[in-house]
Amino acid sequence: MVPEPPAGCEHVYLYGPDGPFDRSRPAGYWACDGAPEGASGPVYRVAGVACNCEFAHPLCADGTPDDCNGQVCDPGQSCVDYFGNGYCGCQGQCREDADCGRGEVCLCASSNGTIELTSINHCVPADCAVERDCAGDLRCKVSRGDCGSVESVRCTTPADDCVSDDDCSPQYCAWDEVEELWTCDPGAICE
Repeated sequence: MVPEPPAGCEHVYLYGPDGPFDRSRPAGYWACDGAPEGASGPVYRVAGVACNCEFAHPLCADGTPDDCNGQVCDPGQSCVDYFGNGYCGCQGQCREDADCGRGEVCLCASSNGTIELTSINHCVPADCAVERDCAGDLRCKVSRGDCGSVESVRCTTPADDCVSDDDCSPQYCAWDEVEELWTCDPGAICE
C-alpha cells in the first residue's frame, strides 16, 4: 500500500502494459517540493511496488538472449525493442525488488506526466528500499545522474549539502558515491 503524499508532494505512477502511466497505480514514489511544476524537487521512495508489467519495452520478435542484434545478452537480460522501431538491445528488466541483487531495488517504468523516473524496469543500486530503512527522520531519496537518468536510491544524511536541485541551480542535487552524501553536481552536457 502506497501512503498518500503530504502537501507539496504528489504520486509518481506506474506505466501500464501499453505504455502511458496509469493514475490508478502509484509507483511508490513521491515527487515533492517544486515538482512537477519545476521538476526540480526531490523524489522519495516510500513503498516497494511491483511493476505493472514485466517488460516496459516490448521484446524483440526475432531477438533471443543468444542473438540480439549481434549481441549475446548476459543472464537475467532480455532482448528488447527500445524505441518500438526494431532497434533491439540487451536489457536487464525486473518486476519487483526481489528480482534484483543485494543492495539494489527495482525501479519500475513510471512518471507523473512531468517527471519520468524511467521508461524501462531495471535494477538500481540502493541502500534503502523505503524510508524506514533510513535512520531517524532521514529520507529514502532518488538520485538522478547525468541527463536526468536515475542512478541510485540513497538515504539522506545529516551532512547533506542540498535537498533539491533548487539548492544547486544551475547544477543538480545528487548522491556522491565518494563522499557518501547529497551534494551539488555539475552534470554533463546532454543532447
